[in-house]
Amino acid sequence: MKLSMLFLAAIAAPVFATAGGRCSSGWGDDCICLDYKDCRDKWGGQPHSGSPGNKPCPNDPDHIRGCIVKPCHGQGKGTQCLWKNSCKKPNKKPGCPGGHDFICCDH
Repeated sequence: MKLSMLFLAAIAAPVFATAGGRCSSGWGDDCICLDYKDCRDKWGGQPHSGSPGNKPCPNDPDHIRGCIVKPCHGQGKGTQCLWKNSCKKPNKKPGCPGGHDFICCDH
């Protein structure tokens, strides 16, 4: 009985996405879910919390916000962090959070 109760509790627990994932649809190809302090302080980005019914990271804790990094950190004007599949002109230098799928793009 205890094992089945534990199993049910685990199923009912909310599931949070990992920081570094895509923002929800409608937030664009320039939005990544990050801790708002990392977004602002480490990457020089703009954190967005959204509004009720339109949150960029609706399944994440409150400190995880949609982050838009423009220009890419340390890369100057004319660059922006985008999801790789939306970037037409990749910049070879690092400057974006999220690993290899969220990259710096030249405009």
